[in-house]
Amino acid sequence: MGTTFIGENEDISVSRTDSPQKSAVSICKVKFPHKVPFRKLTATIYGKSAAYPFYRMAVNVAGKRVVRSFQNFAAAKKDAEAKLRQMAKGKVAAGLSAKESADAIAIRQALAAYQQETGRQLSALEAVTSYITAAKVLPDNCTMPDANHRLLEADGLRKEDADTGEVDYYRPAELRLMLDKAAPQMAVIIALQAVGGFRLQEGLRLTWGDVWRVPGKVEISSAKAKWRSRRLVEINSTLAARGLKTIARMKAQ
Repeated sequence: MGTTFIGENEDISVSRTDSPQKSAVSICKVKFPHKVPFRKLTATIYGKSAAYPFYRMAVNVAGKRVVRSFQNFAAAKKDAEAKLRQMAKGKVAAGLSAKESADAIAIRQALAAYQQETGRQLSALEAVTSYITAAKVLPDNCTMPDANHRLLEADGLRKEDADTGEVDYYRPAELRLMLDKAAPQMAVIIALQAVGGFRLQEGLRLTWGDVWRVPGKVEISSAKAKWRSRRLVEINSTLAARGLKTIARMKAQ
């Protein structure tokens, strides 16, 4: 097996076989680039040049160009035929570099160890998808090692029984009395939750800029929203009367 190198500008792998054996194939009449067909697939072998004294075998595997280099034409042709046979069988491993193959084996071993420890079976796609999804919703100041630690802890959480009792709500008279009796700062938070649909922490994170930036709406930026998604809440007449007028008085003070 030769040494594998990864190109800096192309996603290719180059393997040089430095065996001194002579080629048993006569290449006197071979024209380059030479096409190696197999069913509906084709690989290309490029001849030697003064700048690069090796035969190059190139083939596209799953949209990726794979290039390998050989000292003799016979080895290049043999590798091309082997790659084409693998591709005809639907094997995309033919397009992996040595590092990518090693990574794939490491991933398989990690998933096997996880299954042995937890009894849960995950595919590589499920593991990567879950990781990326978690990374998108985590705060910017939360590092991934800490996130992984928290996600692993979540597997051991105890399930709680659902509260199936009837959900009650404040009647208009009760809400009006609560707003009238509350301190100005608290009245604003109550109004935002009761009338604007704000979550408690979203209301507490608001700034003056969030309130006045967009005419007729209160902005909840992605950094302050629960699900990291920006929202614009319309200022209806009740919210304007009960919430924003109080905010305006507070700001004037």
